Amino acid sequence: LPLKMLTTLEQRQKLLKAWDFDLYLLEKFDANYAQLSAEEFILEKIIRPFSPRAIVVGYDFNFGKNKSGNVQL
Repeated sequence: LPLKMLTTLEQRQKLLKAWDFDLYLLEKFDANYAQLSAEEFILEKIIRPFSPRAIVVGYDFNFGKNKSGNVQL
């Protein structure tokens, strides 16, 4: 079955604007992106460009190659 999105890109942009987000990042997920380790992802895509004071995710959130990153990381 073809992948179906819950919202279109245009709908997501409208929702983010309505929620008064100052900034959001849209990146193409491809084979190179999928190979990032959890440490590379958090440093290169989150920490270095944004220097966040806090990151909010769900309790079962995983990221990085093979879902190796978690909330504790």
